Amino acid sequence: MLPRICQDCEPLSGQVRKEPQDTKIEEVLRQQPCGGGPHLWVLVKHGQITTRQVASALARSVAIDPNLVAFAAVRDRFAEVWQWFSLPAADIDHPAALKNAGYKRLLKVQRVEAHKHAITTEDVLRLKYNIRLRKSALESGLLRSKKILDRLRRDGCPNYLGYVRMGPKGQHAKWGKVLWQGKHLPKRVEANKAEQRRYLSSYQAMLCNRYIAKRIEAESFTTCMPGDVMQCQLSKPWYQREFQIAADQEQMQKRMDSWESVPCAPLFGEALQESADEALQFERAFIDELNIGDNIPKRVSGSRRAIRFQPNKVHCDDQREDLLLSCELDPDVYLSSMLEELFQPDRHII
Repeated sequence: MLPRICQDCEPLSGQVRKEPQDTKIEEVLRQQPCGGGPHLWVLVKHGQITTRQVASALARSVAIDPNLVAFAAVRDRFAEVWQWFSLPAADIDHPAALKNAGYKRLLKVQRVEAHKHAITTEDVLRLKYNIRLRKSALESGLLRSKKILDRLRRDGCPNYLGYVRMGPKGQHAKWGKVLWQGKHLPKRVEANKAEQRRYLSSYQAMLCNRYIAKRIEAESFTTCMPGDVMQCQLSKPWYQREFQIAADQEQMQKRMDSWESVPCAPLFGEALQESADEALQFERAFIDELNIGDNIPKRVSGSRRAIRFQPNKVHCDDQREDLLLSCELDPDVYLSSMLEELFQPDRHII
């Protein structure tokens, strides 16, 4: 298990994500569809069905190629999801048919609006969550939850990539490590180019998680190292934020304490923005400890990921035996990281 920052707090009891309806996820748009333009934006409520299955159902309803249906990202299938899709209006003869799209009664179209462009990742500003934590209000659960949530608001939550990225039982990351080392996969493992990219991405994500864990263990999770690559202007939408090297450690620490900036972990790969000074030495020691080596596969693109995040608009209340938790997170943040801080389970929450 990855380390947690609230491990000294008494965790919640009860059940999390027991039923799909226990978790509601809603995309919050940067701006609403303008009502005119060459694209139709469709808001769909769905659950127990993948994002791509929803896209296929929409395409079937208006007899177009599923590849023409756009969406910002793949969302959780084990939840009630309110998600936007877009389709090119010129390819649709009968737009009203979208209202009849369905897949075993697991999706329902809520709105159809025209807009000037197809939906992209930049159109989703954040994700709004409403979660029912079953039987978690028992044994002073509300007080315990508030203590943990206050800590997360102050110190931040580890910005781990969800364990779901690692594949069933972590197998994708395991095969990614094999490829990273320049070895051949076992013959029983599917090894087309798309699967190899998935394996490499999974291992890259696992390395990022281990780096964040290393910062926690080194007690440098809430501090800025000289030379850290910092994500700045956190009050702005995620796609408008800038990256800076922490040249003035004292000044950058003040910005970090006020949640204006945050250090970034490496997603190792080509064209990775390099850190400097103490932060660079820390990363090199991390690489040496895991024996990663410098031979990064050419097909792996490097980037940076904030080591922590601050939950926004957090509210928790009790309803009989249950707790009702609501919050808003950046689109690339995994809810599981926050839930694991609350429950401290023996296994990762998927």
